[in-house]
Amino acid sequence: MRIIKFISFIILNILILYFTSCQKKNKEVDNDTQSVVDNAICEQEFMQIQPTVNSKAISTKGTGAVNKISSGSSCDTLHLISGDTLWTSANHIAPVYQFDLGNCSNVNGDGIGKNRNHYCKINWKNKNPGSQMIINLNAYKLNDPTGAVNYSCTNITVKTISVVTSSLSAMPVSYTFSVDVNNAVCSGTGWSISYDSHKTVKTDNQGTAVADDDITTILSGTSSGVNRNGRAFAVNINNLIKPASCRHITAGTLELTPDGFKNPYS
Repeated sequence: MRIIKFISFIILNILILYFTSCQKKNKEVDNDTQSVVDNAICEQEFMQIQPTVNSKAISTKGTGAVNKISSGSSCDTLHLISGDTLWTSANHIAPVYQFDLGNCSNVNGDGIGKNRNHYCKINWKNKNPGSQMIINLNAYKLNDPTGAVNYSCTNITVKTISVVTSSLSAMPVSYTFSVDVNNAVCSGTGWSISYDSHKTVKTDNQGTAVADDDITTILSGTSSGVNRNGRAFAVNINNLIKPASCRHITAGTLELTPDGFKNPYS
């Protein structure tokens, strides 16, 4: 994949790896830059999944929605498949929703088609601090023109920390969440990457129920994994920014340390 060409915010980290690895063989240097590329493959798509599902959840009746915008697309909303939204009932069962991507070619506004489903279970209305949403992926695939990438995980756990409202909009202006991606695998033909992350994420939805204008920022967090060559890596993250309408992360800092290398900033 040609990811190395467009991830501008990690170029400095690649140069650091080259200079701090001057005593290593060329093959080992290549493996280390592979960690940067492989982390980005996982980072960018998992950074997209949570705000996409959340934007659908807050626009679905019963989950705390204020507005509902529909384009008639089969993937425009979450579909209730079990449980209920009788939140105060003694017999309440937390609802499980399906987000069907089967007929979608551009659900995130980023120009890349996705296949198959998300399922999410919600314990309380998403716009309420303290609520929790658990997202599961069902044969989720990114149809990148340079090669399909499959994504799986045990789950993505999303907890609402805070909500910012405005008198100028019926919709909340922004949400802050804790987001944990647990036991993820990102894979293509002949290669596989393992990945976990724990982050504090802010979604600015511009006061609208339209997902395409959202801007997601990882305020802080960590991730870790094992690249396709078997080398473990650890990452510290600060203020990564990804507009929903853009295919790639556009700004922020990411400090990646492959196993066996000293972090030059520590």
